[in-house]
Amino acid sequence: MTGHSEKKSFRNFPADMFVLSGLPIGGAALFTSGLLSFSHMAIRVAVGGALCLAILGACLLFWAKLPLYREGIYFSFGSSAIPKARKVFYYWGISLTCLGCVLALMLIPFR
Repeated sequence: MTGHSEKKSFRNFPADMFVLSGLPIGGAALFTSGLLSFSHMAIRVAVGGALCLAILGACLLFWAKLPLYREGIYFSFGSSAIPKARKVFYYWGISLTCLGCVLALMLIPFR
């Protein structure tokens, strides 16, 4: 019984999945880009807003797939395995992530 409860613990989330999520790299990139120059603040705010939308969407995706992660299913595509109560979070997460990425890509020429 002890092994089963330890398997479902959030502390046992694989570190490689955290690194593959891009959060450490994205955070370092945002920090260094903010330090390099202070010009074009309006564009920086717009890009920051777009990236915040994408991060919010990724958080919603994580929340929607949390029951799967607790069961040890880390690689699943689509919403078929997600519980019905969390499918709304999944669809909002996908749409916000895509919207944030598209907005950030649209702002590249203004840099």
